[in-house]
Amino acid sequence: MEEGLIVFNSTHDSIKADNICLERKLAASLIPTHPSISVGCGFMLKTAWDNFDNIVRMLQEENIEYRGLYYSKKTGIKRVIKELEEEIIVETEPVGYNKFFTFRRYTILSLDEEVLVDALTTFSMINIKERKLISLDEEVLNEYPIENKKDNRRNPRVPKIDLEKANVQTYRVRLNDIDYNHHVNNAKYFDWVMDSLGMDFIKTHSLKSVLVKYDKEILPEATVKSFYEIRESENGVQTFHQLESDNQKCCHLSLEWVVK
Repeated sequence: MEEGLIVFNSTHDSIKADNICLERKLAASLIPTHPSISVGCGFMLKTAWDNFDNIVRMLQEENIEYRGLYYSKKTGIKRVIKELEEEIIVETEPVGYNKFFTFRRYTILSLDEEVLVDALTTFSMINIKERKLISLDEEVLNEYPIENKKDNRRNPRVPKIDLEKANVQTYRVRLNDIDYNHHVNNAKYFDWVMDSLGMDFIKTHSLKSVLVKYDKEILPEATVKSFYEIRESENGVQTFHQLESDNQKCCHLSLEWVVK
């Protein structure tokens, strides 16, 4: 069972919020604050997770202050509660380059400096007119503020999938999929991948890691095929994906999941 919890600064605000929920027929219950939450006045609103956004929107419209927002999920006899709107630290730094690529690391940390997300990205330059990869401009490299500049690392390989046995979904590129460079924005590739897996899979699995390799751009009005395989692994579940346009491989991905 998934629920949203709203903790208040004062008893007055909690009772006011509860009364408005009753008037608007918004399903919510005013209950004592869960023992794991040490802030607030001692009362909180509990509502189904699907209704959570409606309650928060109502509080904002009525200018009712709240102390914290929490996500709660009960699994068996255990209940997991996570605070929402948590403050985080985002860091980024260049870590190297070679003739054709630059490498940059991104890290998201909690205020206690616990690493929440760690990502390594690869960037390149292309000739916009010819749509081809070009070597990095010396002027660009001189602006890369790192001491050990040369980096000949090889990107990890994404396992191939058997297209004849793989599941497949077909998509049509829409106008709002196109970015400033007149091709499909790379974030859209990930949307297609997630959509092809389906709601039942997404609801029962949490994403742990992602490996993406872009091979070829996808242009306006193209038809895209999203192939995927789901495989069991020692640590959970892995899904492997390949996106094609005009029978040409454009992107392939490897995703690691854990069962919720």
